[in-house]
Amino acid sequence: MDENRNSSLVRLGRKLRMKSKGRLGSASCIVRIMCVLFLATLVVLPKFTQGSVGSTTNTTICDTISNPDKFNNKIVRIRSAVKSDGIERTVLVDESCKQGGVSLWVPQKIMRDSTVAELQDAIYRRGRPGTIGKEISGIFVGRFRWRPHDAPPTRTLVLMSVSDLKVDIKATQ
Repeated sequence: MDENRNSSLVRLGRKLRMKSKGRLGSASCIVRIMCVLFLATLVVLPKFTQGSVGSTTNTTICDTISNPDKFNNKIVRIRSAVKSDGIERTVLVDESCKQGGVSLWVPQKIMRDSTVAELQDAIYRRGRPGTIGKEISGIFVGRFRWRPHDAPPTRTLVLMSVSDLKVDIKATQ
């Protein structure tokens, strides 16, 4: 049974090659097909790469809180301070913005980044856990997520990278 199926497939392949000989086999036809595929890639590829790191938007905590729909699911760069209880809540804040902050979520896959590890170390392992007696700030890049239907509505930055990290641990008494 398998031999009959294989021989049928071989015969079908030979017929197709004979019919296409002279049309698809020519070099100019292959070049045309390659050009069409290349142009199609140029048209389709930008739709899949929207929101990549190349299209990062600089913003502030106040602006993301005031206009969350504008930044929802966009990659943003925010300079801010960090506040944490050292247990489960870490928030990006700006002292000049009285409307609140943006929670910070650090995905497991970027924990090994040296600057992210330094941030985690400053929050959880240097001194007491949390940010009491510490000043931590930096530039945070990540995907902003606005969930207006959560109770309460949530604003979260899914962290992608940290730069210009500054950590100042005050003397404890």
